[in-house]
Amino acid sequence: MDNLGAILLAGTLAGLAKGGLGPLGAVITPIMILAMPPEAEKQAVGFVLLMLIVGDWFALYVYWGRWDRQRTRPLLLGAVVGIAIGATLLAGLSSEAVRRLVGVVGLFLAGYTLVQDRLAGLGYQPRTWHGVLSGGAAGFTSSLANAGGPPFNAYMLLQNVDPRTFVATATLFFAVVNMIKLPFFLWNGALRFDLVPSALPGMALVPVGVWVGKQVVEHINRRVFNGIVWIGLVISSIVLLYQ
Repeated sequence: MDNLGAILLAGTLAGLAKGGLGPLGAVITPIMILAMPPEAEKQAVGFVLLMLIVGDWFALYVYWGRWDRQRTRPLLLGAVVGIAIGATLLAGLSSEAVRRLVGVVGLFLAGYTLVQDRLAGLGYQPRTWHGVLSGGAAGFTSSLANAGGPPFNAYMLLQNVDPRTFVATATLFFAVVNMIKLPFFLWNGALRFDLVPSALPGMALVPVGVWVGKQVVEHINRRVFNGIVWIGLVISSIVLLYQ
């Protein structure tokens, strides 16, 4: 796949993920890295961030005001620290190290999906520091591979909130996280101003993906869909590790 094809695919997948098909978000960064030349693999993380930010704007419009502010505050407090640590680490990594790290994170995501449904059934007493810790982990993995979902989901699944509040809180959290990451990515070289125009075709497809995602989310067999995404994530992560 050439760079333009990967960028268009990344924009579409980002829109679909923000439109309700969330698991697709996990495969975007591995796909972009596989399509980029070796010297630009770090910039693949920044390209994906641009797509996700556009998707965040549309998702915020859909879920505006429906999030849980009380639970969002400790998550964001921890996320700031996690983002700073992750972005600093990313600044010192070679392209090969970025590729390997994204592969490891991808396999972690795949492993997490096998156990996430069991979390809600655990006996649990919420503590504020749990949110800070989970937010920090989400900010860290999001900075390295745009993959902050598992720590956030692990925390929120234990909070016993309704699905709409869950999705709305995720929308607010990651919208803020992605905007915080933007200056860090400009600083560490994952995003360069001269490369932004190259991402515009993919960004233009994000709204289309959001609309399509909203249309199909109620009709798709989620178990089959999640299984297909899981297989794609495992394959792409293994390729990144052994390429």
